[in-house]
Amino acid sequence: MSDIPMDLKGFLFSFANAKIKESGKPDLGLIFSTVKATAAAVFTKNAIKAAPVYISIDKLKSGFCQGVIVNSGNANAATGEEGLADAKSMAFYAAKCLNLDEDDVVVASTGVIGKRLEIKKIKGALPALCHSLAPDRIVDFAESIMTTDTFHKISHRAIQHGDNKVVVCGIAKGAGMIMPNMATMLGFILTDAAVEHRYLDEILRQCVDKTFNRITVDGDTSTNDMVLIMANGESGAANITKGSDEAAAFVDAVQAVMYDLSEMIVKDGEGATKLLKVITTGAKSAKDAENVSRTIAN
Repeated sequence: MSDIPMDLKGFLFSFANAKIKESGKPDLGLIFSTVKATAAAVFTKNAIKAAPVYISIDKLKSGFCQGVIVNSGNANAATGEEGLADAKSMAFYAAKCLNLDEDDVVVASTGVIGKRLEIKKIKGALPALCHSLAPDRIVDFAESIMTTDTFHKISHRAIQHGDNKVVVCGIAKGAGMIMPNMATMLGFILTDAAVEHRYLDEILRQCVDKTFNRITVDGDTSTNDMVLIMANGESGAANITKGSDEAAAFVDAVQAVMYDLSEMIVKDGEGATKLLKVITTGAKSAKDAENVSRTIAN
């Protein structure tokens, strides 16, 4: 399967080097939908949450999103009120550069905990980031959000909906501190399908529970975890509604993409040399089976 879903409509990507990482590798990425998309997300259940998590939770209450700015190398976690202000500024400056409303840009960070994010560096890199957006820069984006990952993580599926093709594409990062709910991971699921927000949120949670929330590398939960789904309707296909034949195929596609990404994260686990799948049968409930499997895996 090719990394690049050339037929995903209405999404553009870019990356830049803001010099946040000491390695000098790209550390700033941008996802942009050409139209406002319905959006939903799930976040870490850790008691301690990073500043961008709080900011993005608030922004996504509207059920819409058009841009996502992500930095790697600095998690902007355990940074107090200053960290919250920095996360807000990151979204504000990205929105200004994209000519969007501030509330339509979600922010995510990953990397070192406890160090303040240098917003001046991000602000300085934004013009190049915004002006280099292109549909075929998805691999560049995926690599710009990596931290200890050894390879980029991208998957996609396509389904037929009437006379139109609908594409689901996913990008993720994560290799350590992996035991959801969720893990030190970021996941972005993008689709050119048209899906109403409430149903999109239901699909996301259903699929996350069967994929990202069933993996572990080291039993640790992180501060910055986020899986976001955006549906911009640019395929031209009719709305996907709950209970329809198209809905069943769409959910299968979303879950398949998330499963691929989940498996990639485990394969890329820090120090991992094996991929182990634990299958439990004969349990009284699905929850009991999950508890047994997780205990064995850990």
